[in-house]
Amino acid sequence: MATSWALGADPATSALGCRFAGVRSPEPLLKCRDLQKSQAFQKAASLHPNWEWQVMVDAIVNNKPLKPIADQLVATRQKALTSTLQQEAGTGLHVSTDCFTFSNWNYDQNYNASDYPQS
Repeated sequence: MATSWALGADPATSALGCRFAGVRSPEPLLKCRDLQKSQAFQKAASLHPNWEWQVMVDAIVNNKPLKPIADQLVATRQKALTSTLQQEAGTGLHVSTDCFTFSNWNYDQNYNASDYPQS
């Protein structure tokens, strides 16, 4: 007898409220194949590695508001991502911030192959 091990069917995860565990999210590489040649995401993520943790710990330990420094972190990485994608697009790669945008995705539903835009 086959047993379903899907997270949504597991009574333990249901009891813990893991309603969205196992939802298949969109994959930017499937939307924009040239992202495999892009260095933009890695470049943005490598700016001050582990910055998220440092910001959170600093806010907690020093009783500081998290939002201002978190906003700075996001803005810095977004600027690096956007500018690198623009530079790469200038070299002929078909990449942009649109590669990471999935306006038709509902976070509590699987994103299937048929949901990707046709190109």
